[in-house]
Amino acid sequence: MELIDLHTPKDYSKIKKVERDTLMAEIILSYPQLSQELMDMGMHCVGCPFSSFESIEDGCAVHGMDEKQIDEIVDKLNKEIKKIEAEKRK
Repeated sequence: MELIDLHTPKDYSKIKKVERDTLMAEIILSYPQLSQELMDMGMHCVGCPFSSFESIEDGCAVHGMDEKQIDEIVDKLNKEIKKIEAEKRK
């Protein structure tokens, strides 16, 4: 299990796609604008101490989501990332 040192600067902008095993903190640090999206989905990960070592799949499971819901969240986050990346290229 990988831990993220939130005190050491690192370029998280290299994360271009969310997978089930992507750490919550990686998502939040790479795309802080997704924080509200996660909150709206019931994932109150912003500031949670578990986000530095918990994957999106783990977080969803803890919040009682099933496999289909996890896939839907991953897909939705990836669609949002594509929009963000497209906006950066403008």
